[in-house]
Amino acid sequence: MTEKESALKAVEDILSVDDLGFTFVGPRDFLVQFHHPGETRHPEVQIAIETINPPVEKLKSYSVGSPAI
Repeated sequence: MTEKESALKAVEDILSVDDLGFTFVGPRDFLVQFHHPGETRHPEVQIAIETINPPVEKLKSYSVGSPAI
C-alpha cells in the first residue's frame, strides 16, 4: 500500500520489486500524513498524488482510493 510520505519518496524502488502484483494508493492516508485531514484539494496532497500516479499507472494491477470529500 502506497500511503506514506516515505513511500512517495521511494515509489520507483517499491514498484521495481520483482513479482509485485498489485499496489494500492491511499489518498486519504496522504491527507493525514501531510497533516491536512479532509483537505483533498490542498496543494501538498495534490502534488503527492500527481507524483505517485505516473509510476503506479505503469503497473497492470493497481487501485487508487477515493479521497474523503
